[in-house]
Amino acid sequence: MLRAERDVSEGSSFPGVEEAQKTGEEGVTNSKGPDGKLSLKERKFKTWIVGEDGERVDRAVLFPAAHRPKRSSSVPLNPVLQSSLEEVELLYEFLLAELEISPDLKISIKDEELSSLRKASDFRAICNDVIPKSIPDIRRLSASLSNHPGILKKEDFERTALTLAYTAYRTASSQGHQKDIWAQSLLSLFHALRHDLMRSSCPRASP
Repeated sequence: MLRAERDVSEGSSFPGVEEAQKTGEEGVTNSKGPDGKLSLKERKFKTWIVGEDGERVDRAVLFPAAHRPKRSSSVPLNPVLQSSLEEVELLYEFLLAELEISPDLKISIKDEELSSLRKASDFRAICNDVIPKSIPDIRRLSASLSNHPGILKKEDFERTALTLAYTAYRTASSQGHQKDIWAQSLLSLFHALRHDLMRSSCPRASP
C-alpha cells in the first residue's frame, strides 16, 4: 500500500468515519543528535484512518481497496478500466445500460451481450471490489477529494465517477431521511468531479 507521511502536529477529521492515528519514527540514520535520537524536525509520522471494516487505511490513498485486492477477487492491483477512447465509450455504454444491484450490493449488467465482454468483467470487479458502497466510506472519499492537491489521476477520476453513478442509484432508490443522506453524498462527489475538471482545464494546474 502507498504510504503518506504526516507531521505529528497535523490533524483532521472525516465525517462518519472513526479515525485513529498511529505514529512511528522513520529513521534517517545520519541525522541523529548527540544523544543518538532523531531530532523532532527529522521525525515523520504516519496517519491512518480506521475504515468501516476495521482495517487501517492510508488517508492519502483515495481508493485503498485498489491497492489491497482480496484474494478471492479477480481485480488486479490498482486496476484502470479506460486506457483508450474505445474503452471510454464502452464505459458509457455500461453506465447507460440497465444495471442491477443485488441486496448484497453486487453490481451487474443486465444486457447479456454487454455483460459477456471482457471489459464488463473488469467493470464488475472495480464496481464490486474497489469503489466505496457505504455512506461513511463515501463521505471519507468526499473529504479526501476536497483536500486532494493537484489533478486526479485518471484511475481515481474514473473510480470517483463510478462511485457517483452508484450514489445516484442509491439516491433514486431510497426514501425519506435516507434519500437526503444519499443526495448529500451525491452532491459532494459531483462538486469534487466538477472542481477537478475545472482545474484540469487550467493551463497552470499541477498533476
